[in-house]
This record gives sequence, C-alpha cells and structure tokens, in this order.
Amino acid sequence: VAATLLGQAKQGDKETLSRVMKLYFVSDAGKEAGIRLVDLLLEDGDFAEAARVGDRLLDWHPNLVVERPKVLFRTALALHLSGDEQKAKTRYEQLKNKYAVAVGTLFGKDIVLSDALERLLQVAPPVTVATASGSVRLNPGGDESRSMISAAMGRPGARLATIDLSPP
Repeated sequence: VAATLLGQAKQGDKETLSRVMKLYFVSDAGKEAGIRLVDLLLEDGDFAEAARVGDRLLDWHPNLVVERPKVLFRTALALHLSGDEQKAKTRYEQLKNKYAVAVGTLFGKDIVLSDALERLLQVAPPVTVATASGSVRLNPGGDESRSMISAAMGRPGARLATIDLSPP
C-alpha cells in the first residue's frame, strides 16, 4: 500500500509524501518519501520543516543505512539555512566522524560530502530566516512568545485581515 501511494505521488506533491512518511514510516516507502520530502522542502525554501523531517529520519528510521550520509548532509544544510547553527554543527560532526569519505553529487560533480558541507556552513544564512529566537514563522503579533514588538510603522485603524460577508 505504501509503495503504491508513493508511486502515485506526483512531482512536487508534498502532501502525499508527508502522508506516506507519517503512516508508513518504518517501511522503505516511508523512508523514500521522507528523503524526497526533504528535497522538496529545501527547494521550496522551507528550511525549518526540511530540517525537522531530516532529523526525524536520522533519529528514528530503522533502515536508514546507505542513505544516511546524504540525509545528514541535507539536514545539516537545512538546519544552517534555518538559523540553527548548533544543531547544524552537530550533524556536520556526525557526517565528518562517521562518513568522512562519503561521496555525493553536488552541482553536477561527485564530491566528498563532509568537505562540501564544511564550505557551505561558512556561508551566512539568509537574513530573513535567521531570527533572534530561531523561529522562522513569525505571527502578526510577534514571535511565538508574543513578546516581540513590531518595528512596522502603523496607523490607527490598520487592518490585519478582512472577511467579506455576503448580504442576507
């Protein structure tokens, strides 16, 4: 069933991949869905979610053996781009210590993954992603603690949202 669902997933279908990963996590189809989901999330710029999915695969999947160095690389990169430098460094150290000679294709060339990740981790993450609290999802009222004061210049009566109601 999991393999059939995975086969039916269209290119860029994050919902189906997420469902396969959640419902059939310990299967090979669940592992493949998780890896494809990490790739899609990285491409879409949803770095925090890509890091969360990668961490889940690395920490809990029982059959992540051959793919582990590549998932470590992707997860460390996603953590770095989402502003979590400490976790990114931890995942980099795991890659460097356990899979120092693991090779992957990056930018069309076969390279040693730990060397490439070391260079990529030295590039600063996007400023809009790296926030003081480490959160990438800011709410209209501030960060998740609701304690951040907005620097926006507003005026009284400014609307956050409108809902059009149809007349009776």
